[in-house]
Amino acid sequence: MISFYQKGTTLTKYKDDMKGKFTATTKNDTLYIDFSENYTTNASKIDHYKCLVVFYDTIKSINFKNSNVYIQANKLHTLKAKGAGASDFCLHGTQLDSLIYHTTDTNNTHFNYGEPSHIDHLIIKASGNSTTSLENVITKKDIITKSDNAFVNYKK
Repeated sequence: MISFYQKGTTLTKYKDDMKGKFTATTKNDTLYIDFSENYTTNASKIDHYKCLVVFYDTIKSINFKNSNVYIQANKLHTLKAKGAGASDFCLHGTQLDSLIYHTTDTNNTHFNYGEPSHIDHLIIKASGNSTTSLENVITKKDIITKSDNAFVNYKK
C-alpha cells in the first residue's frame, strides 16, 4: 500500500520492516517505486497496513499495477492516473481542475467518500473487469466510457 499526501515537500517514509523490500528512485521529476520480486510473489502473506507514505508538493501523473494506492489531494491542476492488475485506487480530495483516469483488469477505484470533491473536468476510461465507484463528486463536465465487463457506479 502506498499513500500520497500533498504537503508542500517531497519525502518518502516507511516502517523499518519495509526496508530492503522496495527501491525508490527519482529521475527528472518522476518518482519510481519498485517492490522486490520476492516481496510481490508472497503478496497474499503481506500485512497490507505496512505501507509507504509519500509526501509531495505536486503530482501530475501516477501509473500503478497490483498495488493499493491512496491519494489525498487538496488542490491539483491536472492528474493523469492509470491503474491495472489487481489494484485498489482511492482518491480523496477537495479540488482538481482535471482528472483523466484509465482503469483496466480487476482494478477497483473509489472516489471520495467524505467531503465533496470538486473535479471540473472528469474523464474515465474503464475496461476489463474493473470497478469504479464515484460518490460525493461534483463535476462541471464528465466523460465516462466503459468496455468489456467494466462497471462504473456514479452517484451525482
